[in-house]
Amino acid sequence: LLPVALRAVARMDSVVARPDAVAHNGAGTEGALRLRVADQARVEYLQPTAPGANQAWTLVGAATHWQAVNDGSSPDDDTSYLSSVTVGQVDTEIYSDTGLPAGGTIFGLQIGLYTRKTDSGLRSVAPIVRHAAVDNIGADQNPSFPSYSYLLQLYETNPGTGAAWTIAGVNDAEFGIRVTA
Repeated sequence: LLPVALRAVARMDSVVARPDAVAHNGAGTEGALRLRVADQARVEYLQPTAPGANQAWTLVGAATHWQAVNDGSSPDDDTSYLSSVTVGQVDTEIYSDTGLPAGGTIFGLQIGLYTRKTDSGLRSVAPIVRHAAVDNIGADQNPSFPSYSYLLQLYETNPGTGAAWTIAGVNDAEFGIRVTA
């Protein structure tokens, strides 16, 4: 058997809103954010701008890892990507700073991993939020075969601190992907 290869493009969206624009689910637990007043919210797409601390995945079709995953709103699929067949391998990138004004409130951050498997074997990945030199591994997710799809994870709090996201916390973090099985 050949190992299952993953191809991935990491994408990071931050969900931002003023305090009166967001209500949590009624249970008081982490869950989906619901907007009461949509025009008072802002969603930013933050793009990778430099290599992060982890660059273990194989680079294909670009000069650097961060350039391979910097697809903007139109992924280039198999033109440039990162690939791995090794459980435990991590790849993180540094992303652009948020454009929020000082004092802005961040209600959540979403990582979207644009992934696919190259065969039908079992494989899973997880998003990474690297905070203060520690990789915080998100929930395992299963890429599709053979087409690309987005695997999304919402973080209402910074997993490195357990506290609400701050502008500095978003700006100082790295984001990426880990092969988990």
